Amino acid sequence: MMVMHSMTASLRLVYPPISNQHADWLLEDAAARERLDTAKLYMIAARREVEFHNLAWNEDEQVLSFDLGFPGELVAGSVDVDAIMEDWPRSERGAADVAAGPKRIEISDVNGAGYPVWFTPDKFLWNVWRGHKYVSFAGDVRQFAKYDLLYIGMSQDSAFKRLVALPHEARLKILTNELVRGAQGRLSEEIMFFFFDIDPLFVSTYGDDDEIDDVAVDMLMNPLKRVQPQVLVEDAEKAFIKMLQTPYNRRRYHKYPAIAKGLADTILQRYGYSIAEDLSFMIGDLEMVGGYAEGLPCSNDADFIFVDGPTASLVDISERMRTEFDGAASDEQGPA
Repeated sequence: MMVMHSMTASLRLVYPPISNQHADWLLEDAAARERLDTAKLYMIAARREVEFHNLAWNEDEQVLSFDLGFPGELVAGSVDVDAIMEDWPRSERGAADVAAGPKRIEISDVNGAGYPVWFTPDKFLWNVWRGHKYVSFAGDVRQFAKYDLLYIGMSQDSAFKRLVALPHEARLKILTNELVRGAQGRLSEEIMFFFFDIDPLFVSTYGDDDEIDDVAVDMLMNPLKRVQPQVLVEDAEKAFIKMLQTPYNRRRYHKYPAIAKGLADTILQRYGYSIAEDLSFMIGDLEMVGGYAEGLPCSNDADFIFVDGPTASLVDISERMRTEFDGAASDEQGPA
């Protein structure tokens, strides 16, 4: 048996999905920027705007209830304000101050105890699928966590800075060319940004007769010395662009995984990527499903991109091998 070095990498959101408008509001938010600046990979997508409807406050139970969605497609949800306040310092705690509207809920303490807790509809959904104790939802989050994927990008510095703080050609083209999906929606609220960190898990397999030499030990103890983080980021970006063929990416990387500055030139023989969040990205009739599982690379629902030598495949959990791309295909250019 030959030694086999492999990797599976999970894409995890460093921050909840945010709209184009919300992103501009965060430019001056130091705490949010600290988290967002850790993301190296970003995606732009679109979905009909989801809002909070029929907001109602239960004073006795200290629970804010609402319907989430859009007219004709609403699901009941709630936020347990009493549970939020239990996490604030008791000695400083006063009464809850709840401000709620269609786009945002904010809960703070009149005495300034603890940190204010806020929810946009997408942050609420994100909290639900991650199992946060403050939130309750009567439906399936995937009903509203399905997005039309438009663009994929990366930055070795800060994805948020690259996409939001600096001029970005694809972002401008999307805001110029995309049509509003909701009857009364605003495009700036329908365009959504996703900021991901990449969490790799390395596995090395040895046979009974394989010698574990210094290189093997180094790979086991220090895998990122053999697979540099910047190479991982660049490979992940190109893998998703190639497999999903996003409309606003000019280059489509049809030769992937045979690319410059990719994982094909490393010690890895097999590797793959999944989205470790309960959301789906749509590209025409193609859907890539993500799946969140606490403490695991992803849930069993997640599709993944699998690279084995010169071949990259998009593996659908329900249909198994849906589409296979030969690494020898010619590189093409997308729309200008």
